Amino acid sequence: MDTAGERNPGLARGATRGRAVVFLVVIVIAAVAAILPASRDEAAWCWADSHDHAADFKKYMDAWPTGRHIGEARTKYGQRQWVEDKMAMIRAAYAEAGNSNSAAEAQYEKEKRMRRDFFFWKEATNVNTMDSYRNYLRLFPNGRFASEARAHLSALDSGPK
Repeated sequence: MDTAGERNPGLARGATRGRAVVFLVVIVIAAVAAILPASRDEAAWCWADSHDHAADFKKYMDAWPTGRHIGEARTKYGQRQWVEDKMAMIRAAYAEAGNSNSAAEAQYEKEKRMRRDFFFWKEATNVNTMDSYRNYLRLFPNGRFASEARAHLSALDSGPK
């Protein structure tokens, strides 16, 4: 019996060529499968290294425990974690100082108002005129000495003319 290859030699060459293409495709797929994890490892490392955050180095270490850059990732993770912890502590210290400062600042402002109140009251009593008491009341309508200033104004207004 006659085979197709004996009747048509081109057909036999085509089948051989087809097998070679299939074999080549299998080799390419095997090569890509072998290279792919290494390239994914490199891509993950490039991402972590370019962002330079402790969390990114941690993700790399978790995803690639035997990766090419695991030693470098551990070192950089430790360094970045230390820096990020220090920065968080500094931010917390500033926030705490800002909060405590506001209470001290409020106390300072209160004392300053009291000193000004006393200063202008002393000035009004030293001058002892209606204008000086009116000026005190204009500046401190609810001041510590407001009732006394009103009494002095009434006394000066009802006094001899």
